[in-house]
Amino acid sequence: MTRNLIYAFCFVVCLCSCSLNVKYSNYRHISSNGWDLSDTLLFTTDTLWETGRYQFTCGVRTRRNFPYRELVMLVDRKVYRDSLLVLHKLEKVKCPVINSSGGMLGEGIASKNHEQKLKDFYMLRGDSVVIEIYHQMTRQTLPGIVDVGILMEKK
Repeated sequence: MTRNLIYAFCFVVCLCSCSLNVKYSNYRHISSNGWDLSDTLLFTTDTLWETGRYQFTCGVRTRRNFPYRELVMLVDRKVYRDSLLVLHKLEKVKCPVINSSGGMLGEGIASKNHEQKLKDFYMLRGDSVVIEIYHQMTRQTLPGIVDVGILMEKK
């Protein structure tokens, strides 16, 4: 009995410790009609509790009807301190979706998950981040995108 409680406690501690560095994780669902060029996805973090270096990852979930080999997005990150803009970074992110033989890249069954690391930032306690993402493809409305998200982890 005591041994089972110890195993259960260790299991819970392991589960909790895996995500302690994740400070923000959120996905925005894209309409089944497609991701329109004028649709800007907005992500706003809470105020940071810790000073440190933070790694950002942009995640995308795609379906088979995505018409291109790669998705090109612009990720606009702004760091605010006491309501003042202190850091601004605009990055072009290229996310490979289909390989040269026509097969879908990424993990998953119904949809495929793709992740692209962004430049990390050193931020102070009290900072907050506003992130805007929009696609930069030739089509006005882009089919085959299910979700787009941001993950922010303390390094």
